[in-house]
Amino acid sequence: MFACLGVPRRVTVSASPLGAVRGRTPVLLVASLSCMAAPLRAQESRLDFRAESYRLDSGRHENAGDETVVAFTARIQAPGTPWMRVIFSDYDLGRASYITLTSALDGDWQRHDAETLREWQNGSGVFRGDEVVLELHVAPGDKDVFIAVDRVLIADLPGEEVPAQGGVADLCFGDDDRQASSDPAVGRLFFGGCTAWLVGNGAVLAAGHCVDGDPDKAAVNCSANPGTPCCLAACCGNECCTSQLPDGQPDAIFLNAVVEFNVPASLSNGVPVPASLNDQYPVNFNSGGYLGYQSTGCDPNSSNEAIANNGVGIDWAVFSVGRNANTGLTPHVAYGAFWRLAALIPLDDRPACVTGYGIDNTSPGTGDSRCLAAGTAVHDQACTNPGPNCVSSSQCGGNLCCPAVGSNNAQSVTQQYACGPYQDFTSDGDRHWHTYKADTMPATSGSPVIIGVADNTRVYAIGINTHSGCSGDGNTGTAFTQPVLNQWLNNFIQPAPVYVDSGWGPCIGPCDGTIFEPLPNVAQGVGAVADGGTVVIVRGSYPHSQGNAFTAGADGKAMTLLAPVGPVTIGN
Repeated sequence: MFACLGVPRRVTVSASPLGAVRGRTPVLLVASLSCMAAPLRAQESRLDFRAESYRLDSGRHENAGDETVVAFTARIQAPGTPWMRVIFSDYDLGRASYITLTSALDGDWQRHDAETLREWQNGSGVFRGDEVVLELHVAPGDKDVFIAVDRVLIADLPGEEVPAQGGVADLCFGDDDRQASSDPAVGRLFFGGCTAWLVGNGAVLAAGHCVDGDPDKAAVNCSANPGTPCCLAACCGNECCTSQLPDGQPDAIFLNAVVEFNVPASLSNGVPVPASLNDQYPVNFNSGGYLGYQSTGCDPNSSNEAIANNGVGIDWAVFSVGRNANTGLTPHVAYGAFWRLAALIPLDDRPACVTGYGIDNTSPGTGDSRCLAAGTAVHDQACTNPGPNCVSSSQCGGNLCCPAVGSNNAQSVTQQYACGPYQDFTSDGDRHWHTYKADTMPATSGSPVIIGVADNTRVYAIGINTHSGCSGDGNTGTAFTQPVLNQWLNNFIQPAPVYVDSGWGPCIGPCDGTIFEPLPNVAQGVGAVADGGTVVIVRGSYPHSQGNAFTAGADGKAMTLLAPVGPVTIGN
């Protein structure tokens, strides 16, 4: 207990980016309740970084010729860092001008124009190594084209050393049963220290404390300050304001994050290696987005019902990501992958699995450290480090060398999965959570909790992994029966859509056209949708032989047919 705790011919519907429906913008929604059982710990592992001032201005350029020209080149350097992200303070890229950035270490590159820079929050992707070559390409007819850099985000290496196994680590049966995996729908929040994953309406899910986790508000004791706004709320006991609370806004670490897929092995001492630039996507939170909250009754910011932190059973985040700058695709379309969601309560002892990017120090690093002198012959070669933190090493040409003893290993913060027996489902008011004894480690926060139904012939995600607890009932994840999460997931695109999914299979309960019990064919969706509503059609084939014969609008209803996660073929 918690103390306070079918058409007659072939038609192809192309994938549409989220936000295309009637001007609706992508959203980010988070919730997390502060009152919780003490033994349970949130499972993030924040990737420390720091911003360093870096002043660079290309000057203004024009092109009166007939071909695009490289008008400016610069090398952006942050010696010793294993990775970096470039942040732009100002730019004018005209009608068709653009920049390219290329890693001096491995040649990986990214292209940005004015549109993609806005979508990427005026920042680049995360590059491997400590040097990036920037080129400004000026298109014919463009004038006053320029780009300016004001800072770089780099690794804060001493802060990346993670404590030995323990703390929020939670291996359920005394050893680490996790295995390497390659689920294309599950990604890593670089900078966020958490896991994020794709679902069938174009949304991305994570844990709420991965989004808004810093303690921003001063502590207030309700007994000593009975007139303060938070003390007038319905609190847990009389002391709900004694702990610091988040400010109800996404943390800077989250706003600077990218969601990355096809993540490579880390360095031998556990330092993470960014994914290819073609596999990175920006968190999409800008002036067009907004936050939605569930009030906990414990936060003084009553004007927007802001959230508190680390709450078992009410800890979740729903958001969107932008397009990859090089491919122009969202991850749902690029990989054709997503998890189907089920708001169900499994039978006890049925295998439950968690796939995520947790730290790994079960076997320490390989016994040597790695030189981080990017762009040099000694990069990633072994070096000797006498100290506990990253220090200069003459073996690395004056660049940094990170610790090996007690460090994480090359599997750390790469994708792994583990399964264990499902334990129980609990609801306590608005808090709904699953417990299960599948191995997890810090940074698995936000991972999908996966279970098989119908004798495991179909597999669905039933919740979001958030907290450790193997010493007790089991690790914990917010269930999709949680009322507000359930509502926002279903209404992510617009209120009361009708979902159609030919790949779902027989409904578990009543087929009601929600994301949790979608209709099997488009004809049923067209019949069920309200006037002016949207039929959300999940990626796949909808053949005429399976009932997909209809005349949209025959009954006078206006509607939108939307395929948010990839191509849909109807009537083949």
